[in-house]
Amino acid sequence: LELEQTRASAQMVVKSQLRDFVMAAFLPMFFAVVESAPTATEGEPEESLDEDTSKFQRATTCLVIISVLMVISISWEHMQEYLDEASGPEFQPVLGALFEELTLTGFLGLTMTAIQNTDIMEELSDYFFGEETVVEELYERIHVTIFGVTVSYLTVVVCIMFMAKRERLRMVHAEGACSENAEKVVREYYEWKKDLVEKRAWQTPWPLYPMDNRQYDYHWLIMRQRFFKVVQQKDIKHSIDRDTFDLAEYFSQYMILALEKIISIGMRTWLTVWLMCTIFYGLFMGVSADVFSWIVMIFGWVA
Repeated sequence: LELEQTRASAQMVVKSQLRDFVMAAFLPMFFAVVESAPTATEGEPEESLDEDTSKFQRATTCLVIISVLMVISISWEHMQEYLDEASGPEFQPVLGALFEELTLTGFLGLTMTAIQNTDIMEELSDYFFGEETVVEELYERIHVTIFGVTVSYLTVVVCIMFMAKRERLRMVHAEGACSENAEKVVREYYEWKKDLVEKRAWQTPWPLYPMDNRQYDYHWLIMRQRFFKVVQQKDIKHSIDRDTFDLAEYFSQYMILALEKIISIGMRTWLTVWLMCTIFYGLFMGVSADVFSWIVMIFGWVA
């Protein structure tokens, strides 16, 4: 207990010192940005703006931009905390993999922004195209596309994670029901099925008629019996006790590992993306625009 209290006190001291450092470094930066901001709009002479008015506009604009960025940052922090609490400790590896990919995307954006603030893009554009803005405009389009893919990726991952959590809860419920009273699970399933036949509810399309808990528990019971049958056939029953083995936890661990591998984007995936970009580059240069559009549509449909 004393060790935990010491660690907590040390963390509070570090956080307080970092907060003081941020405040001490941020306030001079704010006034430096205000003083270095342009005092006139494009095409207007600087004398057309009153000095006090120009100072007020610059300071107010900077304050509004900083406020918006802080609101976004605070919202993102709250969203992270919500995801941590809503997902539970078992999905922490999945969240870790997700935040790693977002960190990589942020690092790429920071690197490209730093390059954009130099004269490299203008020099390359002037050398290859004879204009200074072509490369920068192409970069902006690619950057917006990557941002859209990142937002889509984040949305899909969060949706899959919550679907996996719901599936895990159903597996835990089914495992408990099958372990306590398998006969009751079978009896409730056939009663439910009989009720469906009488009401002709089986004619309803599946997407509009999700799997009932009794149906899910019954299918889980069948799968559980087949699982232990395979265990018995493989002669590995010495390592698995049928009475105490938690099949739901077993499948949950595999599901979380699979999600973590799906979310993590490794070097192989990046090389595959680069290879596909190279292939489409060759197709784009070798065929007409109409044929290329059809190829992209067919590839997207097949993928």
